[in-house]
Amino acid sequence: MAFLGVIECSAILINSFLTGYFFLVGATFCCYPALMYFSGQLLNAFWEAQCMLCVLLGINRLVDFWNIPLFTWLFEGRMTFLWFVPVILGCAYFIVCTQPPLFNSIKQQWFFDPYAGMDVTRNSGDYTNIANYYSNFVTVGLLIFIYGTLILSLYWKSRSSVNSVITQVQKTVIIQAIVICFLINLGGNLFIALQILPVPNFLVVASLIGYQLSCGAGGIVYLIINGTIRKKVFKMMHIVKPVRSNVVVQRSATNHTRSTQAR
Repeated sequence: MAFLGVIECSAILINSFLTGYFFLVGATFCCYPALMYFSGQLLNAFWEAQCMLCVLLGINRLVDFWNIPLFTWLFEGRMTFLWFVPVILGCAYFIVCTQPPLFNSIKQQWFFDPYAGMDVTRNSGDYTNIANYYSNFVTVGLLIFIYGTLILSLYWKSRSSVNSVITQVQKTVIIQAIVICFLINLGGNLFIALQILPVPNFLVVASLIGYQLSCGAGGIVYLIINGTIRKKVFKMMHIVKPVRSNVVVQRSATNHTRSTQAR
């Protein structure tokens, strides 16, 4: 989760701040070729890292939910860091071997085709990233399968037996993971659609907002759902929840008792 947070915070710098700047100045690839190309490569890598980590997160939640000893050790101790290796290698592959998306100020989104929205004759097949398409399809399919299985498991385990107890912690963790990965699914589906199909502009903008939400909504989800994290954050920010005091009521009751005894 910490690694996923680092990736998402890094992606926000490009898909929110730098994208906003490009949009305000009406940037094209010709204006900032090096910066836009390098930023697109990083976005490629960050997106693939998010997809891989969300799939691993789902598998980890499923293994933890059923407490499968055969697989539990794969996510314990130092073994956790070994999962970083395929993620980093995947990022390196998408940076070195695939075409990056470039920001299009006309469509207000990152496209593999730099002429998207322009009346320019070209072969659209020259501006595709097949690896990205396959990765998105596989990620969406795996997330639907994993979290569908997790939801069915939660339902089955809660109703199968009185002795099958699902802790509040398990429920909270599962809900957090489902919300975060739903946003990844939303962003991935919309991005696939706008790269392949002619879609209305509002869906193009929605895909960008969906990607931004997939990076930034995790912290909000944790603050809303996870009470432990919320208390720690409030404590760190020196925000103390006001506690109602019953001192006045108690004093009034005490005085009333004393006056009654005196009578």
